[in-house]
Amino acid sequence: MWRSFSSVEARPAAATLLLPSAFVMVGCVLAACAMAGCGTTQREFAMRQPIEMGPWTFEVQSATERRESSGGQQIKMVSIELKLHNYRERHAKPFDEFLNGHSPGSIMAFPNMKLEDEAGTRFDGWLVPLSGGNLRSETWRAEFPLVPSSAPDDNTAERAAMYLDTRLPDLRVVIDNPDRRGDQPDSVAVRLR
Repeated sequence: MWRSFSSVEARPAAATLLLPSAFVMVGCVLAACAMAGCGTTQREFAMRQPIEMGPWTFEVQSATERRESSGGQQIKMVSIELKLHNYRERHAKPFDEFLNGHSPGSIMAFPNMKLEDEAGTRFDGWLVPLSGGNLRSETWRAEFPLVPSSAPDDNTAERAAMYLDTRLPDLRVVIDNPDRRGDQPDSVAVRLR
């Protein structure tokens, strides 16, 4: 049972009893937060601002949008160009494999790079070198069809129609850092403005 203290002398004793409990509770919350990933950092970057991830330094140089027809259905496509600042440096693996995280040379969704709208809907894309192949290319293009990653295959066309009027300023590229070093962030978000 809780007992109320009315005298001034009794209050410090009650505080002394409650203080260790508070530290234990805070410690438990911090431990749970660490296990749940609360300590992850995401930094906002502007376009054309250098980003450091793993051994690479790069920037989101430009973004364009267009409509394409696929099977009689219009789809909004967003292209993002990335420029490497240190592409001549030898690395253990090429830039696309660094961001890809799985089989080299495959043109598949890159798990570490997504396009995201204001509502948090994510769109998968793919990354291709623009010159010199994946070992020597200084510039890369990421292509994103605006079809949500979570959309079932049977209603892709219907879902794509919902995003035809999406504008570049409503989107951002979210890139997870697969090789965090020093004070590098766990991920970055770059607004397409």
